[in-house]
Amino acid sequence: MRAIRLFGFWICLVVGLALGAVSQRTPAPVAADAPQSAFSAQRALVDVRAIAQKPHPIGSTESAGVRDHLLARATALGLEVSVRPGEGLYPARNPRFVSAGAVQNLMAVAPGNDRDAPAVLVMSHYDSVPNSPGAADDAAGVAAALEVARALQAAGPHARDVIF
Repeated sequence: MRAIRLFGFWICLVVGLALGAVSQRTPAPVAADAPQSAFSAQRALVDVRAIAQKPHPIGSTESAGVRDHLLARATALGLEVSVRPGEGLYPARNPRFVSAGAVQNLMAVAPGNDRDAPAVLVMSHYDSVPNSPGAADDAAGVAAALEVARALQAAGPHARDVIF
């Protein structure tokens, strides 16, 4: 009897772990010819390639080029776009020092049917560290946000504002 319980325990454990592993798998990437209202990783990859050509830290000419690309893409998608200048602060290793730089935050809004309803925020950053083109940090996040905006706009009116 004890052996049957132990066997049952192991079977349940293995099945549970297998189900957990299967449920954590990411979906397969969707091709560029997918319906316009669907998110497509291949369509997003076009923006990753445009953004991550070379390093673009804050204040650089390359960063201004990436900013201009993003402004053009957001405007073409029909989003309400604004540029908000500010300061970016980064604590140095020495607690007495802080690195700072002028940043230009971009905000694009996909207006919803109920402008008074709480908005949904999709956030990423378009700068990179000085020695990296920033494909993973965070051109992929920016491209994903643009693709979400594109798919939402193609799907038609949505209930609330989405802020990018």
